[in-house]
Amino acid sequence: MFEKKNSVSIFEEFNGRINKIKDLNKVPVSEPIYLKFLSEYKGLEITPDIEIFGYEDVLNENKYIEKDYPELYDKIWIIGRSGQGDEWFINIEKSTILFYDHNNGEYESIDEFLDFNIDFLVFLQAAFLFRELEEQLDDHEDNLPIEIQELFVSSLEKISDDFYLKYPYKCF
Repeated sequence: MFEKKNSVSIFEEFNGRINKIKDLNKVPVSEPIYLKFLSEYKGLEITPDIEIFGYEDVLNENKYIEKDYPELYDKIWIIGRSGQGDEWFINIEKSTILFYDHNNGEYESIDEFLDFNIDFLVFLQAAFLFRELEEQLDDHEDNLPIEIQELFVSSLEKISDDFYLKYPYKCF
């Protein structure tokens, strides 16, 4: 329970694209796992709070950033959204995962984004732990035993020291 997935087992969860994207020159991100995902797989919702866009959707979403926030376009790249309208990004310069709470209103500065200081693979590993947690919550009708809660937090902290503390959606 709550075992970290490696990249091979993570990519088994995604549906492959019929036609792989060979030319990713429209994507200013250099993060290799993210580029592999975009070129070979379709987008998907891992949890209601973590939906990762596929290639076509990510290009459309980032056109909006380019048009309406040109001062941020070379700094952030939107990669997904939560069901609540919040957004997930990659910091183009550092290749780290960023989060933006839509309640903050319009984007003004990259400093307003919460930086998780993790790469895309670690983000996916955490996302799949959250998926497993949601299954446990469903099985226990939201009355999750403390032992399972502690195991989840411990497993998440093995991936990233402060991911659980930074994660914007509280689980229990």
